[in-house]
Amino acid sequence: MEETTEKKKFSVSDEFVETYKYLNAGDMTSVIANLSVLERYALVALSLDNHDIKNHFVRHNLLPLKDIGQAIYDAMEELGTDEVIDRLIELTGDKYVDLSVLVDGSGNEMPAPANDAEVRDYKLRFID
Repeated sequence: MEETTEKKKFSVSDEFVETYKYLNAGDMTSVIANLSVLERYALVALSLDNHDIKNHFVRHNLLPLKDIGQAIYDAMEELGTDEVIDRLIELTGDKYVDLSVLVDGSGNEMPAPANDAEVRDYKLRFID
């Protein structure tokens, strides 16, 4: 009889989920500053994989985190890891950080980055 191992899950805050989804819609730097260090690392890694780095807001939001981006790159190139990346590896994967295990507080997978219509709707929330 085969044993199935349940995939690890790393639960992130609602603030993380919204920041990730709308990173391309506006200034998120103050919200990012309030995320845990682990969440900031996960945000940078996930965003570099899934957001358009040429988008003005994505660049603006990630620029203050360039040291984290460099640490992630160094880990990917097997140039070494720091203690935060080591902790993320421990929480999410076996040898590398596995971002596919990120879930929200309800266990749902991460949403895709906001599309143009969702960005428009997000911005309209602040006008009302």
